[in-house]
Amino acid sequence: MKRWLWFIAAVLLIVIIVALLLVHYPGYVLLQVAHTSVAMPLWMAVIGLILLVAVSVILWKISILFFRLPMHWREFWTKRRWQKLQSGLEQSLRDYIGEDWRAAEKGFVYLAEKDFLSIPCWLMAARAAHNAGRTEAHLDYLNRLDPKEPQDKLLVEISKVDALLSQNNIEEASSRLVTLEHSHEKAPMVLKRLYALYEQTDNAQGVLDILPRLQKAKLMTADEADNAEVEAHVMQINNAGTKTALHDQWKAVSRRLRKDPSITAAYEAALQRFGSQ
Repeated sequence: MKRWLWFIAAVLLIVIIVALLLVHYPGYVLLQVAHTSVAMPLWMAVIGLILLVAVSVILWKISILFFRLPMHWREFWTKRRWQKLQSGLEQSLRDYIGEDWRAAEKGFVYLAEKDFLSIPCWLMAARAAHNAGRTEAHLDYLNRLDPKEPQDKLLVEISKVDALLSQNNIEEASSRLVTLEHSHEKAPMVLKRLYALYEQTDNAQGVLDILPRLQKAKLMTADEADNAEVEAHVMQINNAGTKTALHDQWKAVSRRLRKDPSITAAYEAALQRFGSQ
């Protein structure tokens, strides 16, 4: 708008200057078309020419603006839609952080159906449904996805494993994790789910095998790994079916952990149990 005001002001200034310069020079301009002629002072003709050019420029600009109006209208509505979706994303994230799972789920589903960050929003909706205990909806959202990128495929599979574990569908969750382990053996998400699976199924040997990998990936501190290793050894000692198996389990315990009170107590209790038989 300011540019138009400056343009008009400049045209008026030029007209005034030209008029003041030419008013002292007598002279006429004769325009004749067929049998019609028009005579006018020179200064009036020059000013008329300047105004004609100025009006032509203005009309040209207005015509360009008119033809670009549909494009600007589309840009306006696209920007407005984008801002609305961004606002919805921010609110959904607030709901998720505030643990309002149903509101977060509803918000992310709306965004995903609008093709706004489709895969991340479906994954977040699935996670919110999972946290709300709605496993059926969790799996339903995941089944709508057909990811192409390897990272997206991994995220979808991990989310499906979480749903299966929450349903206590150990067999299918284990099968999926074995497949993921072969293709993403160092992925932290896979290692975490394997550890959760071994804990959920009381697979002490599986826990012992994966602990070094968890520590190497910095997913577990040394103290946490020691506590998990102690619990696994105690479980194995308690589950020993024969005295020979008990001795084998004791040999498997590192010298550093043999002094742990929990392991020592479990071993002594097992010895007494087999001694009384």
